[in-house]
Amino acid sequence: MKKLASILFSVTLLSMLSVPVWADNAPAKDAFGNVGSFMKWNGPYSIKLQTPKQEISIQGNMENSKFMIPFKQVFSSTGAKVTGNKNAITALDGEKVITAKAGESRMRINNEEIQLDSINENRNGDLFVSLRAFIESYQPDIDWNANTRTLTIHLQSKTSSFKAASPAIPLHQEIPAKYVHTDKKNQMDVNFPLKWSGAPKGTKAFAVAIYDFHAVPDSFLHWGIMNIAPSINQLAEGVSHTAKVPSGSYEPAPYFGPAPPAQSGDHYYKVVVYALDTDQLKNIKINKFPAYIEDFEQQIAGHILDRAVITYTYKLQ
Repeated sequence: MKKLASILFSVTLLSMLSVPVWADNAPAKDAFGNVGSFMKWNGPYSIKLQTPKQEISIQGNMENSKFMIPFKQVFSSTGAKVTGNKNAITALDGEKVITAKAGESRMRINNEEIQLDSINENRNGDLFVSLRAFIESYQPDIDWNANTRTLTIHLQSKTSSFKAASPAIPLHQEIPAKYVHTDKKNQMDVNFPLKWSGAPKGTKAFAVAIYDFHAVPDSFLHWGIMNIAPSINQLAEGVSHTAKVPSGSYEPAPYFGPAPPAQSGDHYYKVVVYALDTDQLKNIKINKFPAYIEDFEQQIAGHILDRAVITYTYKLQ
C-alpha cells in the first residue's frame, strides 16, 4: 500500500501532458489509472440538488478534475436571493451574505474569506465557482457517481440523533498533514480520531469507513473497520495498523491516508459511522487493493440501522 504515494507523484506529470477526449462510456473504476490521466474527466457533468421540497437538475463543468458549479443556478436553488452578473455575484440567505468575483480563487461568507481550489470564471453567461464555495456555505451531504457523471447534493435536514465528529478536525475543514499518507516527519498512515453518539435503539455493532468520492479515486476506500462493540463510541488517533483497535473489531482495509495527485483540486473525504443490527460480521475480508466503498458496504448490506456522516477535504498543491 505504501507504494501509492510514489505512484501518484510519478504519474501526475504525465497527466498534464495530454488531455484525452471524453468518451460516451465512463472510464472503468480504476483509482491508479485515473491518477495517470485525471484530466480525462474534464467536461460537463450533472448536478442533482435535492432540497426538502424538490430535486433540481443543473449542469456543472469539471476542469482538471475540479468540480465547478454555476453560482447563480445553484445558490438560487436553495432559496437565496442572487444578484449581480457573471463578473461579480452575491447570494443573500437570511443573515448570510455570499460573494464571489471572476478571476479570483476565493469567495466570502459575510466577512470571512474562503480560499478555493480553482479560479472563478465566466462560462456561458454565468460565474462558475468551485464546489467548495457551496460546501462552505451550506455544509451539504454530497455523493459522486462516476458511471453517470452525476454529483448529488443533499440539502434535506437530517432528523436522526446519530452524529459523528473528529476532535482533531473542524467539520468540513482540511485534514491536517499528520493524517495524510506521508507527512513531513515521514510518519505513515496515522488515522485521525473519531467520536460518535446517538446511535439508534437495537444497535449491536458499529462499522466505520472513510473514502474519497472525488472523480479520480472514484470512492477509493481509505479505511474500513468492522465489528466495533456497541459500548464503544470512539476510535483513538493512530490505532489503525496496531493492536490498539477496539477488542473484537478488525480492519478489512487498514487506514491509508489521503494521497491525491497534485493539481487535482479539493478531494472530499466522507467519513461514515454505521450502526448495525448484528455483531456477527466477523472475519470478513476485502481481498483486493485498491478497494472501494462499494466493496465495504456490500459486507454490511441489510444490517444498517443508520449512518452518521461527516465530510473533510484535502488537496495537494
